[in-house]
Parts: sequence; structure tokens; C-alpha cells
Amino acid sequence: MNWLAHFLLSEPSPRFRIGNVLPDIIGPAAISSMDIEYRRGAACHHAIDDFTDSHAVVHRSISRFAGVPELRHMGGVLTDMFYDHLLAQDCFWKKYSPAVSLPDFAAQIYDGIRALEHELPDAARSRLRLMCEHDWLVSYRDIEKIRLALQRMGSHLRRPVDLSVAMPVFERVREAFSNDFAEFFPQLVKHVSETGFSDAMQL
Repeated sequence: MNWLAHFLLSEPSPRFRIGNVLPDIIGPAAISSMDIEYRRGAACHHAIDDFTDSHAVVHRSISRFAGVPELRHMGGVLTDMFYDHLLAQDCFWKKYSPAVSLPDFAAQIYDGIRALEHELPDAARSRLRLMCEHDWLVSYRDIEKIRLALQRMGSHLRRPVDLSVAMPVFERVREAFSNDFAEFFPQLVKHVSETGFSDAMQL
């Protein structure tokens, strides 16, 4: 899952929430020296990723990109992005966050990051500052911004590729992809709760 889902599937502590995305930015050695709440968040991140990466429904979503040669090894990354795009849509967001709108939720995340950025390693601070400045979390709902994000991501790969070629594939199978997400995400929510993060999402 991408960052919006990681933040949503967090306990409400700002340190836990930040910790739930840190493994995508810095290594385990850096995280191991941080406050326990950051480390608990990082543990939740790994629980989410392990469950997601092994799930048959997610593999089905990934396979939808298999027909495009340049996307053959990027299906997991693309699925993460498109799942967050779907999560950001009102039909799903209101189901999983009925009390807090996406803009208000994003503002909570950004406020927590700004309050704690002095505690963060430089690499994490700079990346999370970018997220706040460009409002990445709310931007997930806009399909055009997803396209731009994929272009930027692809340009930074060791072998650059235009990941935005995935857009017409996604649009063609959007309904099926949405059905995949609707089947998978409740199982992920249940798994996170059963893993021991009992306050996650406060549902």
C-alpha cells in the first residue's frame, strides 16, 4: 500500500503515523534508534506490506498491467498508487474514515509532521516536508496528479521509464480494479487490528 493507506491504518499518535511511512524513506538502522512510537509505526508498516505483498487479490490487480512490457516489473508499485487513488475517492474514504474528511485528515498528518520534524533524520524530514508542501495525500484523489506522480517516479528509476503509460490500462480496467480494492482493503484493516495495533483507524 502507498502512504495514504499507511497513515490511515495507523494509531492516532503522530509519531506512530510518521513511523508507518519511515521504512519507505530510511533504513532500519536509523529507525532502530528512534522513539518507540516511531518503531511501532514502522512495525505496522511491515505488517501491512507483508500482508499486501502476499495477497491473491493484490496479485490479481498487479496482473492487470502484465500486457504492457515496460510495466512488467512495476505492477506492485502501480497497484499501490492506484489503490491509494481509490481510497481517496469519497465512496471509499467515507466508509473507512466516516468522521474525518480527507482534507482534514491530511491536515492532521501535516501538522504532526511539522511539530515533530526536529526529531526526524534529514532524509525523512526533507521527504515529508515535500509531502506537506505539495499536499500529496489529498492529491491522490486526482487522477491527473496520479499521472504526474507516476511520470516523476519513473524518471527517478535506475532505468527511467514512463510509468504514466499505465494510465490507459487503469482506466480500461478501473471498475475491476475498484472491485479488487473493495475486496482486499477490509481484509487488510482486519489484519492490522489482529496484528496488535488495536487502536488503528479508531473505527
